[in-house]
Amino acid sequence: MPFNQAQIELKNEGEKTYTLDFQLYHVPLYQDPNQLLRFHAKWHRDALLESSQQNGRDIDWPFLIIGGEGRFCEMHLHVWNCWKEPDQPAESWWYGAWGEKNIDWWWGEGDEKIFVDGEKFPFTFGTGSEDYIGYAWSAEPPFPTFDSAFACQPYVAFDGDGHTSVNRFHICDNVPFTMSFEGVLEEYKDNRWGEGNYCLYDTISYGTIKPDKKILITPFLEERIGYYPNP
Repeated sequence: MPFNQAQIELKNEGEKTYTLDFQLYHVPLYQDPNQLLRFHAKWHRDALLESSQQNGRDIDWPFLIIGGEGRFCEMHLHVWNCWKEPDQPAESWWYGAWGEKNIDWWWGEGDEKIFVDGEKFPFTFGTGSEDYIGYAWSAEPPFPTFDSAFACQPYVAFDGDGHTSVNRFHICDNVPFTMSFEGVLEEYKDNRWGEGNYCLYDTISYGTIKPDKKILITPFLEERIGYYPNP
């Protein structure tokens, strides 16, 4: 990360005291840092829905919308997908067998779409969120979690009922843009898709952009806690 000067702030918003050890390494930069891109991260939850809905794309859940010049590098997605246990017993761990599921719990069929520099049709149009992340069939047991150079799932409830954390790293395929970037995932389930059933997204997007732009947003604590209702 090129910089002229840097300031690192750590804030503990919890009630428990922690000890943190860290080391910083830096080297001289032998070129004008003002000509280099800056690394940024943006967290949000449903904050960008208005943009896609205004364009008639109600199914699209934007994970990043930014203007300017830069490169998109990574997306982390947290899904809270939970449901009430159906009255009908399930035939298998994933709530049914093939087309005989007793509840349609799976959240990952929505395609990813990436629009660059004002495109009307996305230059990337995927085949499903789970394919974009790199694990078709939801990394079913005995491999419910996985990691690789390009994607990982560090946490998931064994039967999918609960929290899921996934990452897609654009290491070899980062996306350059000169005027604008819009990345979305289709969200087929509503935030509330039945009595006591929820499917809620939040995300962190990472990228590099010109120094005159900023996409870093520090949300207030009250925006990040107490959001998930009791089913």
